[in-house]
Amino acid sequence: MVTKPERTEPKSSFLRVQRLRNTNDFVLFSRACCSGNLDLLIRLRESPSASLSSLDETKAHQAKMKGYIESADVLKGRIQNLIDLVSQPL
Repeated sequence: MVTKPERTEPKSSFLRVQRLRNTNDFVLFSRACCSGNLDLLIRLRESPSASLSSLDETKAHQAKMKGYIESADVLKGRIQNLIDLVSQPL
């Protein structure tokens, strides 16, 4: 499913690892944003204001945020595996 390079250049390996780490940073940032949004949605549902706590949309958004957080956790692990794979010499 992937191509096996005949030989690798240190510079190209460094660039790949750098891009993967930048992607990992973006995933971590996105996960933090989703966690903050999830916390906000939970607090809105727990608020004493009847108009905020009765919003049906908050349940759907909570489920979405939880899904995004789980996806980010999986993606983080996959990116780390790729970094390890690219970093190893052939």
